[in-house]
Amino acid sequence: MDYRTYALSFFHAPIAVFLAVAAMFMVCEDGKNVFNDGQCFNTVRYVHIWSLLNTCAYFMQDLFFLIFVIGDTSTMAYQTYAHHAVAILTFYETAYFMDWMMIFGCMLLFVEISTIFLSLRTLMFYHGYDKTMFYNINALLTFITFLFGRVIYQIFITFYLALPRLYNEISDKKMGTVQVAVSLQLGVMVMGSIALNCHWFMLMLNTAMRAMKRISGTEEQKPNIEKKKMLEMDQLRSDELTDDSESGDVRRSRNGMPIATDKPIQF
Repeated sequence: MDYRTYALSFFHAPIAVFLAVAAMFMVCEDGKNVFNDGQCFNTVRYVHIWSLLNTCAYFMQDLFFLIFVIGDTSTMAYQTYAHHAVAILTFYETAYFMDWMMIFGCMLLFVEISTIFLSLRTLMFYHGYDKTMFYNINALLTFITFLFGRVIYQIFITFYLALPRLYNEISDKKMGTVQVAVSLQLGVMVMGSIALNCHWFMLMLNTAMRAMKRISGTEEQKPNIEKKKMLEMDQLRSDELTDDSESGDVRRSRNGMPIATDKPIQF
């Protein structure tokens, strides 16, 4: 993955999060929001359109640079290609129906809150700030936002809002065949995302625990094996030099130069 990807994602993520929050809490009147009012959850407004178009545009330019400029063929790159392509397709399909599915897609973008800290962590590493206290604090913030945004929040809105709504719509036969297919596609995408995020979260636990140990100063100091080996080799060469100086033999260093002894060299 290239530097430009992380730099742009650092700017895209806050915008996506702000639009997602606005779409959930700032567009319905009389204190209503998507969580306490069914009509609010089913009424598409301009902010939802702006939100999805902004993210689709980001995905498109990211795909273009990764494929045609960088030519990345790593495993992570192929995961990114699949993620971006499926997300773009699904978002545009939900935009066609202009109903709760589009609003739900906009709500999903709140998970980008962890991307802010993930991208910052990578950028700090690139610039050599990976040994600083702020880097360790940022790692903990990454862990917290990942847990809240990509695991707890995503599971909550999926099972509390989306799946009950989908069940009711299908039961009441309010959705056509194509609309059901799109909703199922959206569901598969979200379930896959939840599974991957849970897997990545488990991997992040070890990183967070190490960061906490570094901050508290209780991280166990591991022996430097390479340094230990070099010291042993130096001691061995010192012992050999002592033995050879007593016998008058000529010893040579790694670069082939003779090592001085106490006795004259015999030819």
